[in-house]
Amino acid sequence: MPGESLVSILWKFACANALPGHALLHLISPEVDPQEGWAPVRDAIDLKRLCRMLRVPSSMLSASLSGAAPHDRYHEVFRYCRQCAAHGYHSVLFQREDENLCPAHHQSLQTRCPHCNGETPYILNAGVIGAPFRCGWCHSHYSYGRLSLLSTTSAMRRQDRIAISRRLRLGSAGGDTCIETSQ
Repeated sequence: MPGESLVSILWKFACANALPGHALLHLISPEVDPQEGWAPVRDAIDLKRLCRMLRVPSSMLSASLSGAAPHDRYHEVFRYCRQCAAHGYHSVLFQREDENLCPAHHQSLQTRCPHCNGETPYILNAGVIGAPFRCGWCHSHYSYGRLSLLSTTSAMRRQDRIAISRRLRLGSAGGDTCIETSQ
């Protein structure tokens, strides 16, 4: 999916391979404690190692990380669109400080769990990876209902993917060029 965040990609990878969060994070970065984790930003990730492990192009993984451009500023708490979460999608755009709306659904981005009102830090740790598209505190789904990660078909409409791709190409509100994607 265009602009999919590394957190979202790893959630899907862990589910597809029946890997618990701590095991996946140990494979990615054995020197980091999986319970503490690290921020999914360019400077904190060994991109070559991650590409080999996930077997995806480096351009896709590079686009999935915050800090893609030197001026990027990102939120330190997980931000999401409930409709995108229902489709098993989280965008790297949602973490940018200058983004407040989902480009596809025009909804305000949320930071708090609709059930416990808690905020989950935007980090890669065993707890976050072990709760795909769910609150890190109470494990309630961020979407409007349960999400099946077993489907292999894209649940997002073509026009939603186009809207996100367009926003990625436009970059921030100041008109800076951001990440190029294909559809």
